[in-house]
Amino acid sequence: MSDLTTRSMELLEQAGTNPVAVEVDELEPLLDHENGHVRHTALRTLALVCEADPDRVRPVVDSVRDRVDDSYSIASSTALVVLSLVGETEPDAVRPIAPAIIDRLDDPSPGYRFRAASALVPLAEPYPDIFVEHADDLVDLLRENAAVDPMGSDALERDNLSPDRLRTMNEARTRDRGLSIAFREILAHLLVHVASVDPAAIAHRLETITDELDESADPVRQALVEVFRHVAEADAVDCEIPIGSLVALLEDGTPTTRARVVRTLGFAEAIEAVAPLRSLADRADDEAVSELASETADWLADR
Repeated sequence: MSDLTTRSMELLEQAGTNPVAVEVDELEPLLDHENGHVRHTALRTLALVCEADPDRVRPVVDSVRDRVDDSYSIASSTALVVLSLVGETEPDAVRPIAPAIIDRLDDPSPGYRFRAASALVPLAEPYPDIFVEHADDLVDLLRENAAVDPMGSDALERDNLSPDRLRTMNEARTRDRGLSIAFREILAHLLVHVASVDPAAIAHRLETITDELDESADPVRQALVEVFRHVAEADAVDCEIPIGSLVALLEDGTPTTRARVVRTLGFAEAIEAVAPLRSLADRADDEAVSELASETADWLADR
């Protein structure tokens, strides 16, 4: 084992117990080491340091960005973790590498896709324009990456595997399912920001987005309704909001979803939704949703 390999492990151990004591400058040459394991270990150390004090990582952030393109995939993945942490306080440090990260959102690994998407989250609010030119790609990724299904008991029994192997497979599938759900939530979140700054960039994909409403967990569904709202607010955008699909969501049991649908129907001036809105106002358990539905129905009826 080389001296630098040994030192990388020592620094990782130190970061696990006292991250503020790690000398970040000592990690920089390790990030360029020819051994992928050493590079990965240095990045793991930086992630621990960054969790304790993100500012201390800033001097080496250029080297971390370079590692996004690392041929050692686990090092690349860990670089994304570091950047997601750095971006929480300094999104401008992540912005230069955003296009390269977006290009990696179609990685076959659910874990890698999630880490890439997480590194982009801090950029969504301060720099939404970054994502406008990638609107089609984001919609396609949402369509092509359904949440991983749980492993069915029948499949487990059919394969006649040992209990330990079954448990390992089930744990891996459960982990991948959680990562895939979170990945979809981030994609939907990014699409909301695209629609907020340039609704025309996404208006032509509303049909595809509509198809995802029934297939999505509630946080994704709520975000997609917000996409429709932003498009509906944009008078200059010529497109058709899927009123029927939105009205169907009024049956959704989640107050947040219902409230967002009601607002979107109002912005869309959906006169045909007056009766369903009045029905919701009469039966909704949530007082705020009931009041909003009633007011929106009255406003639409007077149009």
